[in-house]
Amino acid sequence: MFNFLLPSKIIKARLPFLFFWIYISTQPGCGSWTGNPPKDDPKNLGTVSLAITGSEASTQLLASSIPIISKSGVQIGSMVISQAKVALKGIKFKQVGGEIGEEETFAGPYAVDLLTNTVTPALNSIQLSSGFYKDIQLQLHKLESEEISDVAKTDPLVNNSIYLTGTYSPNNGSSVNITLKVDVSEEVSLMNPDASSPGVEVKDGSELKVIIAFRMDKWFDFTGREYDFSSLNGTSAVLADAGGETGKKLQEIVKENIKKSAKFGEDADGDGTLGKDEDNDSLD
Repeated sequence: MFNFLLPSKIIKARLPFLFFWIYISTQPGCGSWTGNPPKDDPKNLGTVSLAITGSEASTQLLASSIPIISKSGVQIGSMVISQAKVALKGIKFKQVGGEIGEEETFAGPYAVDLLTNTVTPALNSIQLSSGFYKDIQLQLHKLESEEISDVAKTDPLVNNSIYLTGTYSPNNGSSVNITLKVDVSEEVSLMNPDASSPGVEVKDGSELKVIIAFRMDKWFDFTGREYDFSSLNGTSAVLADAGGETGKKLQEIVKENIKKSAKFGEDADGDGTLGKDEDNDSLD
């Protein structure tokens, strides 16, 4: 057996390098994500970009009108929308057979203008684990004045989660200026639980473009409901908690219609709109 003695000064010189090498080797690899680092191998990630829009391009929407359907199911007039805004606390992606994790979230808050198809602040791309995502959940939440610096404190969306204005023109009678105000904190699931579609697929190393589209032509359908716009009197009406019994009932119906009107899917052809063949709700 042979014994080797190393000078102490050589050992002292090498120890700092050893500790530095251990520190570097145990640090996580570089990557790009929102929130906590992904749990699985960074090689098994895909990039997801998201857009939120009205049902049609803004020029088409503003040039046309939205039908108003009575509780008996017939069209009693039309409405031109002048403002349509939604406040979101966040947007969550839910993977098939999995739970929602922080790496699967677009963290808000966001102010969404559905007429201009703009989101403030801008929706940055995020990286998600590869696989099928069956559902997207919107977190509706009242916008506080100090939450988004690019939104003016005087913006009507402040202190609301949904804000809408427009002019209702009945088939018979005078026009009515409509204001809708909603203050709720709710999670809205965009995937119909009975739909057979697997959702959208995130593939390793690829980019997936997803669109959430609010179909505004479904917002004012009062078929089978207790109230409709024929209940309105005067030249203006506020649909809000403080809008009297009629205004509050109409607000609740329109709020539920707005939530149900939101669908999502992959923008496969890259045209910036969600076509029927791209919609992931198979029952729509």
